[in-house]
Amino acid sequence: MFQYMLLTTFITNETLVGSNYYKLNEQSTYSRLDQFLSSLHSMKKIGLNAADFYIDFDKANLKYRELVENHIRQNFFQTDCRIFSYRLENFHQWKAAAENIPTQTNLILLNSNHDHAFVPQNTSEYLEFIKFLESREPTAVGNITHWPEHISGYGLKKFSTLQNMESVFIKERGYLEGTVLIKNDFFKSWWEKDFTGGNRIIRPDNPFGPWIRFGWVKQYVPSTEFFRHMDGYGHVGINSPQSSSLKPCCQVINGRISHSEWIRGFRNTKNADLPIDILPSITYSQSTSRLFKTRDYLINVNSYQFSVVRAVQLIKPKKLSHLLEILLFILSLLRYSYIRFALYRKLKFIFSRNYVMCVLRKILIKCFKVDISKIVPHPSSNEVFGTSGGEIRNLKIKNLLEIIRQKYI
Repeated sequence: MFQYMLLTTFITNETLVGSNYYKLNEQSTYSRLDQFLSSLHSMKKIGLNAADFYIDFDKANLKYRELVENHIRQNFFQTDCRIFSYRLENFHQWKAAAENIPTQTNLILLNSNHDHAFVPQNTSEYLEFIKFLESREPTAVGNITHWPEHISGYGLKKFSTLQNMESVFIKERGYLEGTVLIKNDFFKSWWEKDFTGGNRIIRPDNPFGPWIRFGWVKQYVPSTEFFRHMDGYGHVGINSPQSSSLKPCCQVINGRISHSEWIRGFRNTKNADLPIDILPSITYSQSTSRLFKTRDYLINVNSYQFSVVRAVQLIKPKKLSHLLEILLFILSLLRYSYIRFALYRKLKFIFSRNYVMCVLRKILIKCFKVDISKIVPHPSSNEVFGTSGGEIRNLKIKNLLEIIRQKYI
């Protein structure tokens, strides 16, 4: 199994979304340089065979280029690394980078962020997930970051169980977000024809112009959190400690990098950085009190939208008595205000027009074999770029009515 990473980023103290976007306070707002150094340090355990780093700096951080490059060489000393002094910013640079990928590469770890850290204590589940993805369709995508959002989001369904007994979930989408695992040939197909119109493109979910265009594809979500967005998920209302922002494990102090390990487990301390790293599948051979060891995990799962069904799918009880204990334990989590808010968010969605559209979409796909891409405008399309959520919803309804008119009237 050949592991390759393509990383492209820009180190700056500025932000595109404003200082309050992620609902961070002064104590949880960290240097982007420190975040990037921490994300690099966290990924050294993955065991990459090769990696290309496309990194640029603003004027305030340019003095740290040598420090960053030395940090890369120290942490990836067994990896065939190539470091470039620019970020990928236009179609031709991306095309050249795609052509420069080692020929033996099947799966790419595509990382266009400075602050996505690899958080598991070991890599066994991650490597198992890679093997699974390599066996899937040519357009398969691994959603390996923003995990609390993906794992409890609507439209996700259980797909398979891996050899290590971990579950894999699936949904279909026509765009990417954040750090992903993607097939090499699929990635290269994006750069066959220039679609940018001369606009900048710094990542697939591009803030400066059109996104990457492709049809609806199968996207797989693991049952374990692999990458954590270090600024957290306050932008979608997640505020549980188990899913919060992650302080850097590396900091530049007096021109040198200081490292400290992340503290795991919120059961014994309120100052933890990450949930305890424990497999969600529980062996009940000793005592069902072992269920409490998954408390952090289950809170992380339910931080975005409270879902009893998803929690049961992940835990996989073997007996009815175990199922009842799990249900009682999950319901007991409602004593936390952030879990109650996740339940409120779930109920609010169920009674919204968006939920009705999602249900209708399922019916059209399954029963009437309607091409969903004709109803839901792609994020990179001119119809969507720069429009409001209400305008997009009206566009969906308009497209749906037109399909019904053409097919049945």
